[in-house]
Amino acid sequence: MSAREPADVDGDMHIVVGHHHDAPRETLDRAVRAIRRKLATSPVTFDITAADVRVVAADSHTLAPPLFSSPIPVEAGIVRALIEPPDD
Repeated sequence: MSAREPADVDGDMHIVVGHHHDAPRETLDRAVRAIRRKLATSPVTFDITAADVRVVAADSHTLAPPLFSSPIPVEAGIVRALIEPPDD
């Protein structure tokens, strides 16, 4: 299935290199750059539905378990509590 409207295409995909057996940082950076170059010249297109989308709140850029993960929809109060600082 192709995009019906230009707004149906979301080019904002994040790359996370997770299991790397303690490879040096420069090696990981080189791998991410190579993946980005490849995707820039040979984009990958796939269809997703609402069932594939989750709201995730994490306090780490690693693959550590997130603080919160839920399929959509998520109650607005829950999302607000995740993004607003607590009252002191």
